[in-house]
Amino acid sequence: MLSSSNSFEICEQSSPSMSSIPSNLDDAGFESLSEEQLFAMILDEVQVNSACEQRDYKIYLTQLYYSFKYEWVDFEERDDNQLLEYFNLYKEANNTIKNLIKSFITYVNKKSDCLILECMDILEKDSATIKKQFKKFCDRHAINNNFLVRLIESERYGKQFQYYLRHYALQWLVQSKVNNKPAHMIGIFLSLRCFQNQTMLQKITSYRK
Repeated sequence: MLSSSNSFEICEQSSPSMSSIPSNLDDAGFESLSEEQLFAMILDEVQVNSACEQRDYKIYLTQLYYSFKYEWVDFEERDDNQLLEYFNLYKEANNTIKNLIKSFITYVNKKSDCLILECMDILEKDSATIKKQFKKFCDRHAINNNFLVRLIESERYGKQFQYYLRHYALQWLVQSKVNNKPAHMIGIFLSLRCFQNQTMLQKITSYRK
């Protein structure tokens, strides 16, 4: 992972400032924002007990973002363990997994590009059939960490979920009304990391509704 000094420099100099982002955006406006701008909007919502803690938390989130952006290069086991610690610290208080999975379900059912759904489906079904069968898949399981594991491990739906996380999850998070958006961003990055290192799935603690 990037060093703290390097990531702080990136956070201070490379990430777009909030002043560069227009106010009162509609859906089209949010869609026009870059990934970096979406990240900056979420980072701006960090709220912790002290200025020092806030700085450290922002540095850590920036490290995560750039680790994701550069395909987790130099991301080691200790980094995975730290990511899991942050995830488990916040997930129950903020329903991060439930909210993230529900956003993905809404994406598949209402907001997804039908052509992309069909192109990524290993069974080569039409979009209407994919949505119908995905609903059955969801109805069989409670929305919790175990569902997250099944989704990531799913040969059929895992690729769809990974695509959503990479390209749409930050926009959903910025536009959503969930509490503690930085904690949800950690859930997004953890889920993406699990696709790279599936041994982490065994370490995700159970979340009870």
